[in-house]
Amino acid sequence: MSSATGPEIDRGRSYTFVLPSAPFPDAARDAGYTLDDGFYDRDDHYADSSVSVFVPPRWKPRGRVDLVFFFHGWMSSREDAIAGFDLFDQFSASGIKALLVVPETAVNAPDSFGGKFEDSGGFERFVSDLLDTLDADDIVPGAQVGRIVLAGHSGGYRVIAAILRRGGLTDEVREVWLFDALYARESAFADWISSRRGRFVCVSSRGSDTVENADSLASILRARGVAMASAEDSDGDEIALGGPVVFLTSDADHFGVVHDHSEFKDFLETSAYLGERHRPVFIAARTDDRLRLAEGASSAPAPGRQ
Repeated sequence: MSSATGPEIDRGRSYTFVLPSAPFPDAARDAGYTLDDGFYDRDDHYADSSVSVFVPPRWKPRGRVDLVFFFHGWMSSREDAIAGFDLFDQFSASGIKALLVVPETAVNAPDSFGGKFEDSGGFERFVSDLLDTLDADDIVPGAQVGRIVLAGHSGGYRVIAAILRRGGLTDEVREVWLFDALYARESAFADWISSRRGRFVCVSSRGSDTVENADSLASILRARGVAMASAEDSDGDEIALGGPVVFLTSDADHFGVVHDHSEFKDFLETSAYLGERHRPVFIAARTDDRLRLAEGASSAPAPGRQ
C-alpha cells in the first residue's frame, strides 16, 4: 500500500508505504508499554507500519540505489522528524542521489525499542520488501540495494545498534550517524567501527548525557588502536568529516543538532560512499585551536574535551 505526495520534480517526491515487515506492530508491545507512571497502548503507539521514502529532485532512480535511513527518538514520530528537522529539504540541498527512508518506530512514546528491526534479519527483510515495492510501483525499476547509511536522533540509537548486531546486510551498511543519540550500546558501535566497514559520525550537544558516553566509546576505540577525529560542530567539521571516525560537540540543543548548522546536509555532502561520489575515507593531518585529528591511538583526544 502506498501514497505519493508529488510529483513536484523540482522539490523531490515523497511516498508513504505500509509494509508488514516494518518495526511495528510487534508482539513485544502487543500489551503496550509502561514507563514510570505512563502507559502507552499498542493501538496509539505501536501499530503504525508506515515508512516515508523521499526521492530527491531531478532524479529518476533505477537499479541499484543507496539508502539513507533516519530513525526518530522518544516522544516523536516519523512525520514530526521529517518536518521538525527539515529532512527532505536538507536531503535535497545536499545533491546526493540516494533515497531517504524514514520508518515509523514507537509513536510519541518514551521508548527506544526497535520492534521487528531488533529481530535477527529483521532489517534485511524490510529492505527487501521496500525494494520490491519500489520496483512494483515503478518508482525504482529493478530496485536493488546499494550502500546503506543508518542515522538516528536521540533514542534512535537502539534500533541502529540492533541492526548492526543482527539486522543483516552487514556489507551494505557503510555509515552510521548519531545525532545526540549515544545513550547506550557503546559496545555495538565500537565493534562495528573496529571492523573498518565505513564511516562513523557522532555529534553530541554540549552538556548532554551523551558526551560522557562518547568519551567512553572513544576510550574503547583508542584501546583498539582506532584513529579518530574530534571537532566543534560549528567550525571544524568540514575537515574532520573527511575522517572515518568523527566525534563532534555542538552548541545546538538536543533537537537542534540535526539542523541548526545543517548537520544532516553536511554529513550527506561529506559522505564517503553515497551516490556517484564513492571514495575511500581518509584521515587528514591537522592540529589547531579548532580541530585535532588523531593519527594513532595514543594521540587521539577524547571528544568534547578540546
